[in-house]
Amino acid sequence: MIKHIPVVSGGLPLIGHMLDFGKDPDGFMQRCYAQYGDTFKIRLGKEAMNILINPHDIHEMYANKQRAFSATKSNRLISQHVFGSSLDAYDRTVHAQIDIMRKHLAKNNLHDYNLKMQNTLEAVIFQESSAHWQDIELYSFLSRLIYKAGSAALVSDTFASDDSYRDFKVFDDNVFYILGGAPKVFFRKAIAARNRINQRFQQTSQVSNAMQLERYHCFEENGIRAYDVAANDTSIFWAANSNTIVVAYWVILHLYRDPSVRGLLQEEMNTALQDSHEYSATGKPVLTLPVLEKLKKMDSFIDEALRHYSSIFSRRIAVKDTAFETRNGIYHIEEGEYVAGFSRICSFFPEIYEDPYTFQWDRYLNQKSFYYQGDKIKSMQFAFGGGQNICPGRWFSRNEFKIVIATLLQFFDFQLMESHLPEVNLTRSGTGTLPPKDKIKARYKLK
Repeated sequence: MIKHIPVVSGGLPLIGHMLDFGKDPDGFMQRCYAQYGDTFKIRLGKEAMNILINPHDIHEMYANKQRAFSATKSNRLISQHVFGSSLDAYDRTVHAQIDIMRKHLAKNNLHDYNLKMQNTLEAVIFQESSAHWQDIELYSFLSRLIYKAGSAALVSDTFASDDSYRDFKVFDDNVFYILGGAPKVFFRKAIAARNRINQRFQQTSQVSNAMQLERYHCFEENGIRAYDVAANDTSIFWAANSNTIVVAYWVILHLYRDPSVRGLLQEEMNTALQDSHEYSATGKPVLTLPVLEKLKKMDSFIDEALRHYSSIFSRRIAVKDTAFETRNGIYHIEEGEYVAGFSRICSFFPEIYEDPYTFQWDRYLNQKSFYYQGDKIKSMQFAFGGGQNICPGRWFSRNEFKIVIATLLQFFDFQLMESHLPEVNLTRSGTGTLPPKDKIKARYKLK
């Protein structure tokens, strides 16, 4: 029998459940899950959202066997509302752009990107750092350092300026609200910062890699105006920098809270680097693809950081009325409604993860498969989406995480001045990896 998805009570005119979700996303979703079960309907702004909590149901949304859901239709609205691109530009180039990124960012095509990231990060470290102990706030220090290196590596030195970093921070701090459909009139500073980033892309004539060249050729062939090209660049630029900064922060913080584990990762890295026969601009062994592949302990550390600190709100739009089969029954979903997987809740199910609220760095090293309701979970890592629309830059992102973490371990000594683990800032919930809410004082120096 086909059922209707239960509707969450409450909400306000125009904004729906936006305030409840924005105030405490995890708590709000937990309360809805406790009252309504795995599947329920909320309203964010003017949009009805059919929420999926069960990991098997989220996988089915990604698999899209009935061809009932479209990520493209959902993403085009995000491209317009959040990054300022026109819908026409998105529609004419989206599939070609994704194909180009899949080709250039494939797992085995990343050597040049990886080397440029390592060289740039090492150069920024020497420019910005001291051989003497310096007092810092850990997140601010790593955020600025990684942003400058990533921006110079991905685009040009123009984007590594302090002004560019300030614009990025203002925009990044407000993305959740803009993405959620909040009226832009309340976020004029964030929209202005985004527009300045777009303008920098329009003013940057430098093409730093083959992927950019092919992407720009595609835009030119389709007659896409410069502002829309820049808006597309901004979306990629934001996603790459934002998540790398936060993942690196959590990994470094946990490593320096446990010297014995840090020693294990350092030993693994030193052993793997013995097989590198290339050298960076500073004379360090290059973190080549084969070297990065051998960093299994670091892989597990990163996966646990993504499980513990990521919050992904994967959305699809129903392109037709459909009967969607879930673990709790078959539900009717109307054409034009959103279906959204909120995987953060199931990331802490004790039925899946033993002691789920404890950060266990070797969780994925010791266990390769996880089960729920008696069946193997097919999609374990939701941070990069899934199905045909899985993030084309996922291999680049994982390599970037490793390069940043490994380079920081090679070059820096850190001393944490505070012992507590900071709370998570949930205002970014649904948009990627969650930054810390509290400041952590630390000291650092070059080794």
